[in-house]
Amino acid sequence: YNSRMKRRLSEITNELERAVFLSVYASRQQRWRRALARLLLVLKHLLWGWIFALPIALMLAALLFLPVGEGRLFYLLMLAPGVLIWLRVYLKGARSDYALHVQGRLLGKGFLRKLLWR
Repeated sequence: YNSRMKRRLSEITNELERAVFLSVYASRQQRWRRALARLLLVLKHLLWGWIFALPIALMLAALLFLPVGEGRLFYLLMLAPGVLIWLRVYLKGARSDYALHVQGRLLGKGFLRKLLWR
């Protein structure tokens, strides 16, 4: 694609330019780049979330692997909603980053590095 071409679909008003943009956007290379971007954003958000939720994760691991009394099931059930909410929050963050930085854009070389440091 031409480097002078606008990189966001919403910025294009000319029908010919829009058709060219959409043909490039649907190309195999762009689909592959969007899939890589989605994977990177999910991993990035889950890793950051894991770092912030490390104390909860350590308690959960201790409950799973250490011999604890009869209250193990109770504690696991008490931690499960928190873990599910944590997962939902960070996946929602990855989805919003994807919509902001990837969706409707042409991704050039070095896009993974840019996504990683945003």
